[in-house]
Amino acid sequence: MFIFGVRPTQQPKFDYFGIALEGVTGPRTIQVCPLPAENCPAVFFLRGFNGNGDTFDQAYVFVSGSVTISHMGAERVRGSFQGTAIFISGAGQPDFSRTITVTNGQFDVPVRDDLDLDD
Repeated sequence: MFIFGVRPTQQPKFDYFGIALEGVTGPRTIQVCPLPAENCPAVFFLRGFNGNGDTFDQAYVFVSGSVTISHMGAERVRGSFQGTAIFISGAGQPDFSRTITVTNGQFDVPVRDDLDLDD
């Protein structure tokens, strides 16, 4: 399952928030892994993403924390997230001296089976 949100900024760029969850089929809490791993959620946001998937102005990737799915229905998924994220430069280099902490992050999104962002 992939949970994401998009906020338009300066055309053609936008800000992008994502949570990637593998193997989640119902409510539960999952710990964020410090490195991408199978069956471990990835939480990230990109500022100034160009939409082609190859450049962004800046990004933050969570290296600790958790994602809680509180409701998973046929039409909506709800939950929360919290943790610490590190800065990733536009060149893809991590900067462990630049971190942010997120508490009480929430999502409530419709379930879709396609990725058509025009709707």
